[in-house]
Amino acid sequence: MRPAILAFCAFSFSALEAEQQDALQMLREGKFAQARNRALQLLGSVPENMAAIDLAMLHHVVGSAANQLGQYAQAEAHLTSGLEALRGAEPAAPELAVSLLTSLAESHLHLQRATQSQLLLQEAFRIAGKYLPASHPWHGQIWDGLGALQSARGEHVKAEKSLRKAYEIFNGALGPTHPYTVAQAASLATVLVKLNRAEEAYALAWNSHVELNRRFGPLHPETIRATYSAAITLLNTEPARAETILRDALGNWEISGQETIHTTAAMLLSAIAAARNRQRDTKGAIDWNRRALDTLRQLLGPNHAAVVNKMYEQAELLQSIKRKKDAMSLRKEADRIRELHGYPRPGTQTVDVRALRPNLPLSR
Repeated sequence: MRPAILAFCAFSFSALEAEQQDALQMLREGKFAQARNRALQLLGSVPENMAAIDLAMLHHVVGSAANQLGQYAQAEAHLTSGLEALRGAEPAAPELAVSLLTSLAESHLHLQRATQSQLLLQEAFRIAGKYLPASHPWHGQIWDGLGALQSARGEHVKAEKSLRKAYEIFNGALGPTHPYTVAQAASLATVLVKLNRAEEAYALAWNSHVELNRRFGPLHPETIRATYSAAITLLNTEPARAETILRDALGNWEISGQETIHTTAAMLLSAIAAARNRQRDTKGAIDWNRRALDTLRQLLGPNHAAVVNKMYEQAELLQSIKRKKDAMSLRKEADRIRELHGYPRPGTQTVDVRALRPNLPLSR
């Protein structure tokens, strides 16, 4: 899924020591595991007189980093604690409240709780509308989260409108070359692909890739995700080129020091499988898709809806090369999990795994 933008980095702790500032800086730089671990360590020794906003921010660092790492239950717990710490301080920290709410909405969406996610976004809209001007970039953060929710529900036309609204707000508030604006364009491209507007999507995504690569280099997570967005626009027309781009992106992810068991890794593996299949290499597609399935199982657990959907995809590939027994066994297991948890039937849109956006600097 396409998550809400997390933890706008204009935030700073009001009166904390260098270690707390370091945790926030790690989050800005995409060092999610280090940021989470540092903030958890600090939470274990908080002084009794710590300001509510500072305590909420520490929970926000842990929750945002956990979301990026795919640890959604941990993210949910800490983001909820952050909101509880802010209770009664809403007017003093509307930006932090909005980011906590949209980040928590992301966690719920990954945990298959779309209704709760929607309620959190509605609360974020209420706070932003009351305390922040309409042009404030935090409004874009919420529209981005709404687009993620709509896309997860298969409402791609609505998702496009929401993501465009987010793009317009970022562009107006931060300028066309700001990382948030550029990254939003790449996210919009992924929805345009689903609306069969690949040419338009490619222009947006490739421009984002070029700009983010110039600003952050090829190993930054957001550059890699923009590269993915550009590659998937080419799957139907130039699958060999798409595969080359995706393999390079996967290689960059693996040497960047990011977690290998991650939604970004899973989406790259899945896209390479699709590229192999479009080149009539079904056996190769099965191997890449198996790697994606294994990654999702480790990341999300064996009973997650995204895992079930990937199992059905793998079963179809196996069926196409006459491995009927293997296909039937996998499909039977997927049916069992789907029925047990009440997931939609195969082919019905559920929450799909999409790139997670890191925290990017808010400076121009």
